[in-house]
Amino acid sequence: ALGRALKQAQDLEGAAVAYRCAIELQPAYADAHVSLGIVLKAMGDLDAAINCHELALAFNPQLAVAHANLAIARGLRAAMLDEAGSCVPDEAHIEGLQRAVALDPHDPELHRNLGLLLQRAGRHEAAALAFNDALTRDPSDLQACLALGNSLVALGGFELARQGYEKWLGLNRGNAEVMRALASALARNGEADAALGWAEKSLELEPHPVTELEAGSALIQLRRVPEGLARCRRALDTPGA
Repeated sequence: ALGRALKQAQDLEGAAVAYRCAIELQPAYADAHVSLGIVLKAMGDLDAAINCHELALAFNPQLAVAHANLAIARGLRAAMLDEAGSCVPDEAHIEGLQRAVALDPHDPELHRNLGLLLQRAGRHEAAALAFNDALTRDPSDLQACLALGNSLVALGGFELARQGYEKWLGLNRGNAEVMRALASALARNGEADAALGWAEKSLELEPHPVTELEAGSALIQLRRVPEGLARCRRALDTPGA
């Protein structure tokens, strides 16, 4: 409990000391090994973090959170060592998160993290299934919604992406980022009128240069070229450009 409180207070050094004390008192305390690993990862010591999660699994091979965090830490270390900059996860990282999901299938975050890993590996069909599983368990998951749309668009499923964005917006409060993504999917599906409408709704919530460009593109598709070009120029003056 002390370790968690210190971690929440951003006292990572103090949290690490607290978890080490807990482990010294109870060396087979798998959850403490995991918590220490998470803290060490946040401190940038990935090798030590990986060691903690491996120790946790040695004591409790069925601990889903240990499988998940081990896969994440290994992925981060691989990304740091990836001189080519591709950062494509290998099968061991994916299998680690798959084991975590199998052990704790009700955790939406595990499904979402698996989806993100699969997406980075270019496995968009499997990623879309994982994001859908995350949203089934937590319909408010914004990151899963956006990531699902990205995978569906990568597969050419613009209509499915549209349906996903619209479903999320129907269940949750208006969100400018989802509206912007919906406008983009509609535009790429040739539905310029609807795309313009959602771009305008997004801009009501949040000025954004990309949304201005989406609106400009939709206007040009609708043969309202002068207005479209004006909106594209306005994008350069929008905060964030």
